[in-house]
Amino acid sequence: VELEVILGTIRSAELEIEAAVERTSRSPMIRDQHDYRVALFDARGRKLTGRSYSALVEPVFEYFGDDEIDPGDVFFWNDPYNSSGGIGHVPDLCTTIPIFHGERLIGFSQVFGHHDDVGGSVPGSLPVHATDMWAEGLVVPPIKLYAGGVVNSAAFKIIERNSRLPEHLKGDIDAEIGAARLGSKRVCELAERYGADALETAF
Repeated sequence: VELEVILGTIRSAELEIEAAVERTSRSPMIRDQHDYRVALFDARGRKLTGRSYSALVEPVFEYFGDDEIDPGDVFFWNDPYNSSGGIGHVPDLCTTIPIFHGERLIGFSQVFGHHDDVGGSVPGSLPVHATDMWAEGLVVPPIKLYAGGVVNSAAFKIIERNSRLPEHLKGDIDAEIGAARLGSKRVCELAERYGADALETAF
């Protein structure tokens, strides 16, 4: 019974993350065309449901050691060549949040979406004449957009400055972070209810 409740709660949490993204995003590409994906993972980066395609957590493990993944972190990237195959093109920005129960890492919550302009040679960041990815826009390797709950303001400013629609882009990123945090909260509630050991066994 516990396993079914946990599975149902995880599926429900993904739906709730999706609803949050659609309610709070600014760009039509995400809000109206639904060109985004969400996911919940266990602490090893294994996806917990098969609801939809998503990016991967492996870039976090490749760029950051175990002792560099902390509560309050927000990992961010869009580099197709440093995303373990999880990002198809530069306009897809990925936000990934580690989920902690106390000091214990128990999973990850993730949102990535196709944003309406991340710079590059043409508005919309989809040039048909591109010969490399830099023509599409700003390329960001895996970084911490928040570290221990503290925002990396300089990185945010650089990302915004490289968009023709900076308010849209900033609003979308904030929406994705907020939605991913909601997913983290739902998984933490499960850990409180059943205990982290039982939850990881169920995962």
